[in-house]
Amino acid sequence: MLTVDAGAAGKAQFEITTYTTDAGWAPVYDLYLTRQGGAGLVIDRGVMVAQSSGEDWQGVDLTLSTARPGQDLSPFEPFPDLRRVMSKKEYEASLAEDQAGGMVQPTTMEPAPVVANDRQALQLNYQGATVTYHYPTPVDLRSAADALRLPLGRLPLGRLTAKPEIRALAVPLHDETAFVQAEFTNDSPEILLPGQATFYHDGTLVGQGALPLIAAGAKAKLGFGALDGIRLSRTEPDRMQGQEGILTSSNRLDEAATITVENLTGEEWPVRLLDRVPFSEQQDLTITYSATPPETAHDEGGKRGILRWDFTLKPGAKQEIILKDSLAWPEDQVLP
Repeated sequence: MLTVDAGAAGKAQFEITTYTTDAGWAPVYDLYLTRQGGAGLVIDRGVMVAQSSGEDWQGVDLTLSTARPGQDLSPFEPFPDLRRVMSKKEYEASLAEDQAGGMVQPTTMEPAPVVANDRQALQLNYQGATVTYHYPTPVDLRSAADALRLPLGRLPLGRLTAKPEIRALAVPLHDETAFVQAEFTNDSPEILLPGQATFYHDGTLVGQGALPLIAAGAKAKLGFGALDGIRLSRTEPDRMQGQEGILTSSNRLDEAATITVENLTGEEWPVRLLDRVPFSEQQDLTITYSATPPETAHDEGGKRGILRWDFTLKPGAKQEIILKDSLAWPEDQVLP
C-alpha cells in the first residue's frame, strides 16, 4: 500500500523502483558442429532467468545487464617440464629431511608449476564493462519455478554461425584417444559471454561443459568430445643414466619416447599432436632434444618445451614420432 500526502488536489506521477537479490540470469548455449558435408558450427544462444521473490511476476519488461556473468570435452594438455640441478650436499640434506618425515623445498629450486584442473566449473567474474540485453516482449516469471529460457542477443533467434577448422587433437602424454577440436572466429558484432553449453557433433550429443568468454572478432578453440577411432600410444624405453665417457666429469641422462597415432576411422583426419621435452633455466644444466619427424612448432602457446606436430592421417594410416632428449650437468651437481 502506498500513502501520499498532497498539498492540493491534482494529478501526480510516480515511479516505483524495487530491488531484489532473489533473481538472476545466466547465459546458456547449444553448439552444433557438423563435419559431414562440410565444416560448420551453429551456436544457439540463450539465457536462463529465474526469480524466487515470493510472488509471481506478470508482464515483466525484461532487461538483462552484466559485466561478465556466469565430461571431458578436451584433453588435459601437458605443462612445461622445468628441470634443475642442485649440489650433492643440498640433495643429501633434502633426502635426510624427507626420511625424517619433513617436507623440504631447496632454496635453489622453484616451486613446482600449479596445473589448473580444467574439469572444474568456471568461477564467474562480474567486473568489467557492462553489456545490456533487452527482451522485446513482456515475460512472465513464476516465483521459485524452473528457470525460463529466452533467446539472447540481436541476431535472429540468438543464433550465430561460423566456419570452423576441425581437427583431431592428440595428447598421448595423458590420453589414449584424440579429441575433436573446432577452431573458429567470432565474426559477429557481439560478445559471447561465459556460460554453460551443450555440445553436439554431427547431430549426436557429446556432452556438456563451459563456454569461455569470446570477444567479437576473437578466435576460440572448443572441444567436442573424444574421437575413439584415433588411437594414441606413448612408450618410453628404459632410461639410461651414467657418465658421458671415461674422460668426462659430467653426468648425463638420456630419455626416449616412441609416440604412435593410428587412424582406425573410415575417413581422413587432420591431426594436431602435443607433447613435451624438458627445459632448463640454468647454465649448468644443458638440455638438447631431437624429434623424428621434426616438430611443426615449439614452445606452443608460449609454453616452454611444448612441441606441436600437424599432419593428416588417411583411414588405416599410422604416424610414428621418435622423441629424444639428453640432460647433462656437472659432476658435483644432482638432478632430482
